[in-house]
Amino acid sequence: MKVLMSSSQRLGGQMPFQNLTQDADLDLNVMVSSPQWLEGQKLLKEAAQDAQIQKLISELTNNPDNKPGYVVQQGILFYHGRLVIPATSPSIPILLAEFHSTPIGGHSGFLRTYRRIAANIYWVGMQKAVRDFVRACDICQRQKYTATTPGGLLQPLPIPNAIWEDLSIDFITGLPKSKGFEAVLVVVDRLSKYSHFILLKHPYTAKSVAELFVKEVVRLHGIPSTIISDRDPLFISHFWSELFKLQGTKLKMSSAYHPETDGQTE
Repeated sequence: MKVLMSSSQRLGGQMPFQNLTQDADLDLNVMVSSPQWLEGQKLLKEAAQDAQIQKLISELTNNPDNKPGYVVQQGILFYHGRLVIPATSPSIPILLAEFHSTPIGGHSGFLRTYRRIAANIYWVGMQKAVRDFVRACDICQRQKYTATTPGGLLQPLPIPNAIWEDLSIDFITGLPKSKGFEAVLVVVDRLSKYSHFILLKHPYTAKSVAELFVKEVVRLHGIPSTIISDRDPLFISHFWSELFKLQGTKLKMSSAYHPETDGQTE
């Protein structure tokens, strides 16, 4: 039969608080621990092997004021107190993912992600790298919505009063070559929707296109009042604009990145 001993019996007949002299002789060892970032040593090794960083360190050693913002401490390069790593470091994608895509990163936007990384690390082109990574994040693209103010209503073009008074013009390019032709100039009357398709050969210039336009369109329908184009470099050339000024035509340009203005020919 097993007999349980009281606490006083286990301690030699004394209660714990009664054994103060014996407890005072015991050595108390306290262990202090802190987390260690293992990747930090990897970044230091990459910086030590990078030729560009070592070149900067050499220049700053000879002239500490040569590169404002940069400083060398114990052979390590810092920029405004941040560790400088190579722009080609294989650790950069890992850092971007850790500071953006993990629960700590929380899929924050560019500014918050950038600030987290920039608190301790720097590399040339860091802003662009962070911005491109955030923009390309698949989860952010699918889950987040644009918080900007919606654009205004589209302003339709006025309805022409007569046929061949208002035209829209565009180019069809990238076609396989046939009998030397590999592009098409499309001219559409905005009222009747009647169209002309004029074959072109590369390289064509503002002058050659203007001559074909006069031959194929102006000869049959007269000079139009307005022409809408899609800001093609060919259309905004000085010669093209001056030619139509002489003809009494006002060349209207569609707004950049909005080809729907020229929807008639699109």
